Formats: sequence, C-alpha cells, structure tokens
Amino acid sequence: MSTRIYVDVGHGGVDPGAVYRDFIEKELNLKVALYLRDFLSNYDCELILNRTTDVHVPDRTKKMIAANPDGIISIHHNAGEGDGCEAWIGYNAPRSEILAEYWISEAEIAGQNSRGVKTGIDFWCIAAARSLNVPSFLGEFAFIDSQDRMIIDTEGELEVEAACYGQALVDLYRLPYKGVKAIVPIPNRLFRVQTGAFAIKANADAMVQRLQNSGFSAISKLYPDKLYRVQTGAFNNKTNADAMRLKLTQAEFPSYIALE
Repeated sequence: MSTRIYVDVGHGGVDPGAVYRDFIEKELNLKVALYLRDFLSNYDCELILNRTTDVHVPDRTKKMIAANPDGIISIHHNAGEGDGCEAWIGYNAPRSEILAEYWISEAEIAGQNSRGVKTGIDFWCIAAARSLNVPSFLGEFAFIDSQDRMIIDTEGELEVEAACYGQALVDLYRLPYKGVKAIVPIPNRLFRVQTGAFAIKANADAMVQRLQNSGFSAISKLYPDKLYRVQTGAFNNKTNADAMRLKLTQAEFPSYIALE
C-alpha cells in the first residue's frame, strides 16, 4: 500500500495570508503545492492536497484526520521582514523533527538560510498529526516582505522550493522512484552529512562516541561560527549522501546534509 501524504496548502479564498506588493502568500503556497504534486508523481505515493484552486478550506484539522495519512506537511511563506526558512513541529515529535530537518537541509542546499526547527504553536497540522501519531511540520520557506523574497520570485525558484518538500518526504518514507534517476555530481562541492552542531566540544565528542558505538565513522570539526559540527561522511554526489542519511535515520540519529 502506497504511503499517503497530506498537503495542507496554507490560506486560500477569503484568507490571503501574508501580502506584500505582488507577493500573495495563498498564491505562492498553491504554486508550490502543485509543483510538489508534479515532483512526487515520479514516486510511489498517494498525495492529497486540501486545495488545488484558490478556495477557502474550512475544518482543516478534521479533514486531515479524516484522510488518515501517514504524514502531513503544511506549506506557508513568512512575513515580518526576516530572513530564512523555519519549520514548526509539535512537542516530543522525533520523526517530525527528522522530517523538518530534512526539509531545512534541502532548503540550505537550494541556497536558503535556516532559522531552525521550532515548537510552541499548535497549528492545524500539528494537532492533526498528534491525533494520528504521524510526522508533520509547517514550513515557512521565505519572508515575502524582505530581500528574502528574491529566492522565491520566479517560477523556477518555486519549483525548487517544492522539490525541497518532496525530497524530504522521499528521504523519510523511502519512497520508491518510478523511473531512472540520473546522478549529477557538483564539481568541487561536497555533500557533508552532519548529525549535530554544538557550542561545547564535550557534547560534540559525546555524539561522535555514540555514532562510533553504533558503527558509524564520525568526526567533529570546529567551524568559523564557533560550533563543533559532527560529520559522518562527505560525498561528491547527493545520492550517496542521502544513502548515509538514511542509515542514520534508521539508527535513530537525526541528520542533515550541508553543501560546501
């Protein structure tokens, strides 16, 4: 039976969401959702969008629960003159955190900055996921009222944003690909698989020890931002990095990929 993914397309109809000049959040959310549908059409999964046109969606949480999905994502864009993407999850939701970290990692590879994974707001998707006991997060990919909007101001960039959601879902659920995927190395760049960033070296060393005890080769390295980052591999193509990240996920180590 195919994995069922529910996509909550933020706002719609009489609710425009954030608005700045020609940037209307409900429209951006829908475009990304439709690009996501195209992306995941190449994978063995069932995708449910709560809207495919500009309509208001009542009773969002009830609809999510009634669909009985294996996971829920909610697509949004931010406002407040900030910078970067952020993901919101529920408390004590480790698989949601892994999914959100995957998404943030993909966004960083696409050139976006990260504001991290956050908790504290009980959004519709979080409430539904708690009821169903499935992974979920609400993504705010970029701010529309700052220079951050330059990363989402073309159709091509919105398609890349959609691919970030799609690849995160593929990675978490190991969705089978229905075709032949080419491996395209990026010259002089490395995909580094990381399992944490720590301000205190002893904490990084403890993570390295945990990984080594579980059979992984791991090192910690001090970066210019004064954080010790724990690394479990560096690869010249993303497919190999994804394979390592999958092994870490199966061993219950949250990880992400950084492109350097």
